[in-house]
Amino acid sequence: MGDFTFRVLTRGRRAGSSVAKTLLLVLDADPDAPAPWLATAFIPGLTLHLRAT
Repeated sequence: MGDFTFRVLTRGRRAGSSVAKTLLLVLDADPDAPAPWLATAFIPGLTLHLRAT
């Protein structure tokens, strides 16, 4: 697992145990799977591109 993937999954685990308006709800993750994955809740709204520009 690359450093970037590890950081994303580690932060995802932390986010799953926190509740805040600025964080996505992490539903589940498996960083040890052959293809690591992270599932978050869908929140309707603007895309990141539209929000950031």
